[in-house]
Amino acid sequence: MTYFLNIHKESGMTAHDVVAIVRKITGIKQVGHAGTLDPSATGVLPVAVGKACRLLRYLSSDKTYIAEILLGVSTATDDLEGEVLEKKDVALGKEQIAEALKSFVGPLEQRPPNYSAVHHQGKRLYDLARKGITVEDIPLRKVTVHKLEVLDITLPVVRARIACSAGTYIRSIARDLGEQLSVGGCLQSLVREVAGPFTLDKSIKLGQLKELSSEKRMSEVMRDPGSVLDLKSISINEEIAKKLSFGQAVTLEMLSNAGIHDITEASWQEPHPVILRYDGQSEDSLLAVCRLVTSAETSDALLKPEVVIVGAA
Repeated sequence: MTYFLNIHKESGMTAHDVVAIVRKITGIKQVGHAGTLDPSATGVLPVAVGKACRLLRYLSSDKTYIAEILLGVSTATDDLEGEVLEKKDVALGKEQIAEALKSFVGPLEQRPPNYSAVHHQGKRLYDLARKGITVEDIPLRKVTVHKLEVLDITLPVVRARIACSAGTYIRSIARDLGEQLSVGGCLQSLVREVAGPFTLDKSIKLGQLKELSSEKRMSEVMRDPGSVLDLKSISINEEIAKKLSFGQAVTLEMLSNAGIHDITEASWQEPHPVILRYDGQSEDSLLAVCRLVTSAETSDALLKPEVVIVGAA
């Protein structure tokens, strides 16, 4: 089986916990996830089952969160899970806070939390932090906040919707906002509303997934890779499918001879990946993600398979 699931991760679970439970429910060992969520956070967690794990890298990586930022409290973990380091009174105007939040929109160089999965000299920061080791020179990460909408300010809590790129730490935004306002701050709660093509309103909790599995209704929530990946999809014939199934590249001339004119060398300004799909008379189909390359021998343009999956749902 090859499909994606839109899982609603509940509080208190890690992403690895979710993967383990999905393995048990489906009976399939090959399960992976995209976009780690902290245990206390809830919301959308994309899960890949079977060979869909090989397609995780092609998922859109943008995320949208509902964040509650608690001003006046600084903690070791930049959220309420960690030791409280300092508390301050919050005597600030709402306009001052809203104005400060504007500085977090756009490209940012962000310092990850000390308790995070970022590697430093071969070790995770949270492993070092648990041993009492604080790394002062954590490399800054380049991230982008596409949009930040203030939903409510009821001091000391600021509630905001944040749309951002992969790798953005909302805990860091909470901490940095507090530092900028000279009162300290941490993340009080976090809900992921959107992860790539998956949305919270169409997500499913693990308890519901287990019920569907017992009722033989899992197909209702299985997402076909072709409907999830934001890539151009082209139907191909049996001859081309056979070549791709062996990992062989396909010339644009072969595609043209097969009546496929959607891909031309001139139409590609950069080598975008594209899905090629074959649906034959059998139950199996071929899903291949290919990229336009130039042959080193002939200088011809070729569609070279990066991932080939036979039997994609």
